[in-house]
Amino acid sequence: MRLQWAGSAAAANRLVPQGSYGQYRIALYRDFPLILSYTIGLSTAVYLGRRVPCTEKVRIAAPVGMLAAITAGLCNVAQDWILLDALTHKPMQGIWPFRAAAALSFVKFSALAVAAGLGLIALATTLGCFIRSYHAHDR
Repeated sequence: MRLQWAGSAAAANRLVPQGSYGQYRIALYRDFPLILSYTIGLSTAVYLGRRVPCTEKVRIAAPVGMLAAITAGLCNVAQDWILLDALTHKPMQGIWPFRAAAALSFVKFSALAVAAGLGLIALATTLGCFIRSYHAHDR
């Protein structure tokens, strides 16, 4: 959503036509289940790396990934609440809400990159451990 990167009320008002404030609010409310889903999904993926005793490096990195996933979720919730509040004013006003939303969005995407990377590594490592274990039992 371009609104999270607007940076000012003037830019936000150019992005959001007067008659579509409600549509933007609905989109932001619909974002909350998505936030919950990706936070739980990424945390679970990274948690597998912590629970499967295959490599020590993944076990050590797992808490970082969980923290990154939770941080991303919290930043996304905060960003959406700020934007929802900004959408209560017609026309939207101020600079700080939009700069705060942009900053939270940057932190969110940075944390998501860390969490997703560690989650993929944890899932791949877990899968590799299970495959090795399966083949070791076949012998």
